[in-house]
Amino acid sequence: MTAAAAISMICWQPAAQAANYSFSITNTLGGGTAGTVRGEIDGLPNGSGTGKATAIFVRSWPSGLNAFAALTPTTNLVSNATQFNTFTVTNGVISAFNFLTVSSSGYTLQLNSNVNGQDTLTNLTNGRFVTNFGGINGVRFTQLPVTSTALAGDFVTSADAAVPEPGSFALFAAGLGLPGVLTSFRRRMGIRTGHA
Repeated sequence: MTAAAAISMICWQPAAQAANYSFSITNTLGGGTAGTVRGEIDGLPNGSGTGKATAIFVRSWPSGLNAFAALTPTTNLVSNATQFNTFTVTNGVISAFNFLTVSSSGYTLQLNSNVNGQDTLTNLTNGRFVTNFGGINGVRFTQLPVTSTALAGDFVTSADAAVPEPGSFALFAAGLGLPGVLTSFRRRMGIRTGHA
């Protein structure tokens, strides 16, 4: 086995890839705005694990909420205004979540999987909302394919690019440096390569 092959076997690791999910919340509360909020949650653990969403987008909402001045289908709700951001994925299914962002720009999004947890999008400027107290049953999640175009009729999102693992960089450096080290060793030892 060559040194390069040994190094590649030691250093190689598959690139980690995040999972993205669509979500929807339908109003079940009297006094709320009839309709459904739809969006996307990006950057969650692929398979199983607990972590933070890297991005959350609200793609559409009922017209009864009226237009949000600062919320568009490309506004990432994960920001400095985010107070809670924890999602647990079990075998590809979101099994627990707690997310809350309260924007000074006039909206709030809350997702809470506790029993009777509140799942809501609220327009703070006019007090209108879509909400239910269904907790984990109040939000419908669907895992999106890696090469997804997100929700039909909405903005196209690209899949998360694979992130090189640290082992990839070590392998790259070894590949660049190994020929130079071998040449230097051969010169010091006076070994001929058999080339004319």
